[in-house]
Amino acid sequence: MIYTSGTTGNPKGAVHTHRSFLTGIFPSLRYPEAGPDYTSLSILPLSHVFERLWSYGCMSVGVRIGYCPNPADFVEYMNHFKPQFMTSVPRIWDKVYGMIHAGMKSAGGMKYKMFEWAKGVGLEAYRKDSYGLKYKIADKLVFSKIRAMLGAENCNIYHIGGSAFAPDVNEFFQAVGINIAMGYGLTEFFPVCVGFRDNAIPGYCGCILSMTEVRISDEGEVQLKGGMCMSEYYKNPAATKEIFTEDGWFKTQDVGELHYVEKNGDRLGYIKITDRIKELIITAGGKNISPQQIESLLGQEVMISQFVCIGENRKFISALVIPNFELLEDYCKKNNIEYTSPEQIIQNPAIYKLYEKLIADKTRSLGQVEKIKKFVLLPQELTQEAGELTPTLKLKRKFIDQKYKSLIDKLYAE
Repeated sequence: MIYTSGTTGNPKGAVHTHRSFLTGIFPSLRYPEAGPDYTSLSILPLSHVFERLWSYGCMSVGVRIGYCPNPADFVEYMNHFKPQFMTSVPRIWDKVYGMIHAGMKSAGGMKYKMFEWAKGVGLEAYRKDSYGLKYKIADKLVFSKIRAMLGAENCNIYHIGGSAFAPDVNEFFQAVGINIAMGYGLTEFFPVCVGFRDNAIPGYCGCILSMTEVRISDEGEVQLKGGMCMSEYYKNPAATKEIFTEDGWFKTQDVGELHYVEKNGDRLGYIKITDRIKELIITAGGKNISPQQIESLLGQEVMISQFVCIGENRKFISALVIPNFELLEDYCKKNNIEYTSPEQIIQNPAIYKLYEKLIADKTRSLGQVEKIKKFVLLPQELTQEAGELTPTLKLKRKFIDQKYKSLIDKLYAE
């Protein structure tokens, strides 16, 4: 029995069987080379279906599992285990992406210029699937050092899921030679999509497993059939009945698109998740806004640690913004701005203007109703311990809305 995360309501116990788990493991662990010489890094809670099923799969073929008890120590444990496999969530790699770029900017001079050159070469090579001499030079001078710094020299594939992962960030790691593939699944139905060595497509979950059926409803909802589906919600027949269609398909409550791609003679299916039905923000004007799309864009900004869209039944979209205080402190030193504490610096009008510009630049591609009209800076990160995040670092939006209600109300007071 595995409980749902509770992001959209009270947690429910999804009842799985040996059959449902084996049906999930069999088509997803297609790595004939995997065995006792391979290591998988476990960083997600073992109560989470993603980590639990992958761990069972590793055990079934003798892959060793290394455990990282605290995501904050991710790089240290990566360097210790140097894993071929791992499962994780986008938040971890967003932070690594920010760390790399901030470090290179701080280094400045020729180091930064070389990094930017190598990044351009790598992205072009990845997008064209053509790795020539320039890429080999970029790999030797820059990418190999990044992989070594992260302990990712032995990467076969690192699975990622749980929330939106910005395509630009995914492409960067692919260009560096760290194969991150986005999969898809739910506590009740896991897995649906699993990435294999060379079939990751940034922005898409895939490919769809052979033992899974997928369809898109008239409302755009992703619906599923397959043996990896749960039996029921524990002692909750009403919720169990509600989550299935009349013809027996599981209703994911995810809005998405279905795409097919020809690769190496195979027709592979991919799912693009555009939002959660229950997480769509409906403004007072009746506009449906996707918070994940906006938050994914801002997740690429290294000066921002966390970003939460607000706007349900409100006149416009606003946000709670948690700065990356390490980088912000460096910024203040370089620009002769007094910095005594996070609480003090977020009150500085110059810092507000800095973040106003960063947000405007990152959201330039959005429609007018999706743009952030106002925001408030918070002095500390949202955490699981404070009840603001799930164990897999998803936002508990209702809890956050209530906790910061007074601050949010002030944004709409004028």
